[in-house]
Amino acid sequence: MPEHFRKYVGKEFSVKEHHIHYYVQGYKPLAWAIPLVDDDFAIKTIEAINFNQTFADIIKLFAKVVNIETVITINSLLL
Repeated sequence: MPEHFRKYVGKEFSVKEHHIHYYVQGYKPLAWAIPLVDDDFAIKTIEAINFNQTFADIIKLFAKVVNIETVITINSLLL
């Protein structure tokens, strides 16, 4: 288990606490989460005024973080 997860053992997040889940081998899916402010993920907020672009940026950043090599195309008309 990554060291920075340890201080959140047993923490339950409310729906108003922004957090990110990680899969940790040997644990159930969604068992581990940390506050978004304590994570290295670069995008921390989504502004309604620029939602489509921010959402596209989040998807691209996520793909980079998890090493997805396939280009993800987002049809903004569906958002």
